[in-house]
Amino acid sequence: MLRLTKSATILYLFAMMACSRPVPQDGFAGTWVMNLGSRVFIVLTLRDQGNLFTGQFVLPEKMSTTDGISFTGIGQAVFARPITGGTIDGATLRFTVENSKDNSDTEKYEMRLDGKDHAEVKWLEVPIAMHPFRFLRRTESESPTVATDWDTLTTYSVEQPELPSNAEMEAIYASDQAVRLDWPDLSNEQRSAISKSDAERRQQVRSLLNKDALHTGDDFRKAAFVFQHGDDPKDYLLAHTFALVALAKGDRSAAWIATATLDRYLTSIKQPQIYGTQFSDDNTHKAFDQNLVSDPLRRSLSVPTIPEQKAVPRHLNPLPSAH
Repeated sequence: MLRLTKSATILYLFAMMACSRPVPQDGFAGTWVMNLGSRVFIVLTLRDQGNLFTGQFVLPEKMSTTDGISFTGIGQAVFARPITGGTIDGATLRFTVENSKDNSDTEKYEMRLDGKDHAEVKWLEVPIAMHPFRFLRRTESESPTVATDWDTLTTYSVEQPELPSNAEMEAIYASDQAVRLDWPDLSNEQRSAISKSDAERRQQVRSLLNKDALHTGDDFRKAAFVFQHGDDPKDYLLAHTFALVALAKGDRSAAWIATATLDRYLTSIKQPQIYGTQFSDDNTHKAFDQNLVSDPLRRSLSVPTIPEQKAVPRHLNPLPSAH
């Protein structure tokens, strides 16, 4: 986990996606707030001094983050850092933040407006990729105050816009599953035809991915199932990555496919699987290292224990997707 010190905290907080919008009439000056849930997390104040902008950041002194979306270990102490030398370059405000205790310790940032009352800020030399951080302009007369009632053991998250699952991804997944309903009874010729249609479905998913059309955990979980039915180790690694993204987006039902994709990858490179999700046509396990992962860990990932797998093999795996 990334641990942010007092002097380094601000360096890791801001990331944005580049855009080229004109500067709204209200401009950059004003009070901007970033919230975590209902709590004020950061207050950014900017003052237009003619040719220059000044102001300050006010934020908790301590915090930890791994992705720029979720924060934990947030302390109750608050500190402010002065902003100096802000200048507008096209649609961008570039400014410098100083350490109030050492004015030789500075960082450079840029800010872009997204409409009238929304903005995104990034540190110009941030060493890690972070999610965009959005600020909302505050117009009320009362000045917002950074919250100090944080629980250091609680994880707080930036509210993300809720996007619907992709209907095309749902249709691709439904097709992938439908052709496998009678898998044990299919002939080799029928399975070969399904393999060809599998390749077409994977290409459809790649197209959606390239268009950034997959958004939800449900989208990525279904994409994982489609690539689980690939024919190359890289297909299975990508399927495993999709499953991890689904889990990261909160879809806990993706736990099983996360294990199955890794097992299938290991099997494809002639290494023993570690969870026990991969079976041969005679209902026996493919090569299986049963000792690396404990049964309690298997249960945590929605995988049957080894005794359960031996008692009722294969059928304990979700069908038809296990094929």
